[in-house]
Amino acid sequence: MNLIRENSLTTLRNPKESNVNTRNSYKLHINQFNIWNQSELITPDRIQSYLSYLKTKGVRSATIRVAKSALKKGIKQSLPGKANNLAFLSVLDTVFKEMKIDSTKYSLNESAVLSRKEISTLCKNTPKKLSLMIKALYNSGFRVSELTRIRIKDCSISNDSLAITIIRKRGKEVTIQNAFPVRLYQEILKTFHSEFIKPKDYLFKNLRSINGYYSRQYLWQEINKYSRSILDKHCSVHSLRHSHASSLLLAGEKIPAIALRLSHEDISTTAKFYLHTQLNPKALKKVFIN
Repeated sequence: MNLIRENSLTTLRNPKESNVNTRNSYKLHINQFNIWNQSELITPDRIQSYLSYLKTKGVRSATIRVAKSALKKGIKQSLPGKANNLAFLSVLDTVFKEMKIDSTKYSLNESAVLSRKEISTLCKNTPKKLSLMIKALYNSGFRVSELTRIRIKDCSISNDSLAITIIRKRGKEVTIQNAFPVRLYQEILKTFHSEFIKPKDYLFKNLRSINGYYSRQYLWQEINKYSRSILDKHCSVHSLRHSHASSLLLAGEKIPAIALRLSHEDISTTAKFYLHTQLNPKALKKVFIN
């Protein structure tokens, strides 16, 4: 990576991405790296040290891989003169491929995963709107950004089943069947909306926000606050997604079906052969909280 040394890079610029979610994610990772780096010379060893640092802080492997991708693109953005230099790009690709990131091993006994009973207790002791959002996050397994961006027009009911179309990572649009109970959906409409419901309104409408929806930071702060006071344990918004998957696994669902429901980006090759697999509605009813 002598080409980087020669250019004496000490800070990285934010890469340009067409997808808003990807752009914001990369910007966050670049900013965090620049703060950590403290204007030191950026070298392969320096980047590897940062990735190792993230690992020691308990950051998930999938998140570290995103950070790695952001740093690579940040280097390209910071050295525009090298953007079309094949020798430079070849060296850059080789060096980053050599930076290995160990996979994070998860277990159903992780403290971050909540049981169905714990989530029920949490919901019974939190404000009404927050309680409904916790139920929706747990029942669906949606990421917080996916849930808060749902508009009423994205929801449809057929045969007493709720289907919701959401935007996954990389801007992929998918429709999730049996997202959560119809009764919960009706309660959400009643609580978050007046008598005049507009199709383009966000399902979880936030009248105090200019954007009209709840922020990731708000939900993280509130859910963590109440989980600590009520359950005496830390619970992030993403913990509800893990809890959803864990509950389905305990209910007897197969991993390929669960991976399909969550649209995991790192889904295994084996799981791809099971794209036709569908979750059993009876299993979902065992997991759902009305």
